[in-house]
Amino acid sequence: MEYSNNGDLLKYLKQNGRIPEDKAWFYMKNICLGLAHIHARSVLHRDIKLDNVLLDTDGGVKLCDFGVSKILKKG
Repeated sequence: MEYSNNGDLLKYLKQNGRIPEDKAWFYMKNICLGLAHIHARSVLHRDIKLDNVLLDTDGGVKLCDFGVSKILKKG
């Protein structure tokens, strides 16, 4: 498992307040790309919240906590 040492998005918001619009767009785009990636593999996350969005050292976003996720089966 990869290590994301910048914490989660909730911690970031509590420490820094509002996110600048350009950074918010970047985070939202990466969250949507991550969801598209797992949806393409028939996985539903079902627990997207600020606590489950990790920030990595490069400023990227990673989704975590797939404990309540569901794998869809065809048919």
